[in-house]
Amino acid sequence: ALAAAVTLAGAVLAAGPAYAAPLSPPAAARQYVYWSAHTIGRANLDGSDANRNFITDASFPQGIAVSSQYLYWDNNSIDTIGRANLDGTHVVGNFIPGANGPTGVAASSQYLYWTNYNSGTIGRAAIGGTGINQSFITGINHPYEVAVTSGYIYWTHVGHWISRASLDGSHIQWDFIDAGQTPAGIAAEGSNLYWTDQTGNRIGRAGLDGSHVDQNFITGASTPLAISATAQYLYWANWRSSRIARADLNGTAVNQALFKAGTNPRGVAAGP
Repeated sequence: ALAAAVTLAGAVLAAGPAYAAPLSPPAAARQYVYWSAHTIGRANLDGSDANRNFITDASFPQGIAVSSQYLYWDNNSIDTIGRANLDGTHVVGNFIPGANGPTGVAASSQYLYWTNYNSGTIGRAAIGGTGINQSFITGINHPYEVAVTSGYIYWTHVGHWISRASLDGSHIQWDFIDAGQTPAGIAAEGSNLYWTDQTGNRIGRAGLDGSHVDQNFITGASTPLAISATAQYLYWANWRSSRIARADLNGTAVNQALFKAGTNPRGVAAGP
């Protein structure tokens, strides 16, 4: 936001109004793709300048999420959610303690959500880390990944279904989308939901309301785990080939090896 109005750029003419210089549009925030392997990496959206050691102080990181201010990830081996500034500084490994085998994480403007694979729950906390509830949603058969929109929470779990609940955790629809063989990563963008089928080596797509299910939206992946969506691209982590993949949001221009991401990447997120 501009701190103050622009000052006049010229003298007042004798009989005319003052002239104010036109405002320049603010520069767009630079976007990156982040991923988790044994460390957390970062690259430009086109895969260039890949830094596999962007954050090294992570403990078997799994899911990864990015907001307008912070990067979040699951520390699977120590049962916490970590947080860092977008430039990789001020790493807080135990930002959210007390998880139980966390494998997925998602951030909204108000809340942080994560999956507790071992205890079969989804946890939630305020975005600042307060109000931790490790049992926000319970009774899930080993949840993998989680995504959030303005209206719903979506998650994958053991089995072939994607489930959905209202933002307050109520009105659970367990068998919301038949997602193929083994759905893992999940992401939402615009009016669509996207997911990875790690056994079927493919990417699925459906409407946020569960309509128009396409289990073969993109094929030819290599044990894809996490997925992330921007307004222009889809990114997913090809675990077996150790590559980050990319396609246009409409499923074209597929590149299953955009860049090498270390060994067996598990999480991916794109954002500022």
